[in-house]
Amino acid sequence: MHIRLKLPKSIFATGFFILILRGLSAVSNFAMVFVLARALGASGYGAFSLGTAFLAVLSVLNRWGLDNVLLKQVSSLSLDNMPLSRGYIIKSSFLVFVFGAVLGSGLFVSSGYISSYFFDNDELHSVLKVISLMLPFYSVTLIVGECLKALSKPGVATFVQSIIFPSITVAGVVCFEKVIEFDAKLSTVVYLISVIIAFVIGVGYLVNKMRVAPFERVRVKSLLRQGVPMLLISSSALLMAWTDIFIIGLLGSSHEVGIYSVVVKVSSVMVVALASVGAVVAPLYAQWYKKGELKKMESTANVTSLMFIVFSLVSIIVVSYWGEEFLVLFGAEYAVGYPLLVLLWFAQCVNISCGSVGYLLTMTGNEKVFQRILMLAAFMNVFLDYFLYEAMGIAGVAVGTSMTIIIWNVAAVVAIKKRLGFWCVANFRVEVLREGRQVLFSR
Repeated sequence: MHIRLKLPKSIFATGFFILILRGLSAVSNFAMVFVLARALGASGYGAFSLGTAFLAVLSVLNRWGLDNVLLKQVSSLSLDNMPLSRGYIIKSSFLVFVFGAVLGSGLFVSSGYISSYFFDNDELHSVLKVISLMLPFYSVTLIVGECLKALSKPGVATFVQSIIFPSITVAGVVCFEKVIEFDAKLSTVVYLISVIIAFVIGVGYLVNKMRVAPFERVRVKSLLRQGVPMLLISSSALLMAWTDIFIIGLLGSSHEVGIYSVVVKVSSVMVVALASVGAVVAPLYAQWYKKGELKKMESTANVTSLMFIVFSLVSIIVVSYWGEEFLVLFGAEYAVGYPLLVLLWFAQCVNISCGSVGYLLTMTGNEKVFQRILMLAAFMNVFLDYFLYEAMGIAGVAVGTSMTIIIWNVAAVVAIKKRLGFWCVANFRVEVLREGRQVLFSR
């Protein structure tokens, strides 16, 4: 059986389809946050959020940057060397699962010490034990999702990576909360079940595509070497994404973690549109760069950026007026997070308006540049969040995180100009926008 990589007939049409799926994912994740935040209260949801923060951090270490390596290599190799592409997929998935089992064992053994010594949170102990069992399945599921994106199956990837987890968790809690009193541990168990189901579906789909197909062996040393710069990028991005939660968990209370986590999850809705387009254009950027078609990259980046700017302006007005009423839906105790929501929402508006800067750099051989940007931003975020929490509480953490998001996006835009020779943020030159429209809507 041969797998052929098919470019989408229309980037806009494909992106719109992925946007619908990402919208479904956002709704599912929002529903999970809503259900768990109301069922567990701020303190219980704070323990659950800390557990998922550990899952995210360990999963990045577990994957060793191989998810980004696969996205880049499989998307380009699928054009002319499918056996080698399959070799990358098989060896990477095996390594990630084995390493995940080792890391998970370490977390299981040390969960009691971590929860009591660092966080003084007994509820976190049982949550971390469940997370340790989840780690290898979760990491391989994310690996499989990136492979599917590279093989021009972004819809299936979105379903596996982003929809199954929250949907099954919500269904489990809603169906049984009247007969079972849910706490953070039981909610995490339900989440574990959803991860295993997504793992079975994703791996099954990919194996079905690859069965009886030849593959070339890939050396472990080569894989690990390629993964290092991607790991540093992912680690830096992860540090920025979860520093605020860990800082509040270490210096504050589970109650504050719960409130802040809800605000962050709501503000992250802004990234859905950017992720939808990124899922489509990332492999295309790699292919266009390989062919030297930088004009297509420039025009596509600028038109999508312009659309995001318009969307951002509308959304910030809506959140400014109705954000507090929206947070009350999670429970009255979450309303105090309204100022934080407005601030973080604005930062995410800047983020999506800059476009898929990460993919533009990593898919064009400039991953080390992006790595340096994110590493500096990550250290700055830790510094700002720590000292601003001491001065302002969780509001200071929101200020530090927002500043970091804006600064690293602007730095990435400047780096793209220097490395690729064009501005990726809305260039209003008529010829650029016209070419971008043709690329997006071409059939």
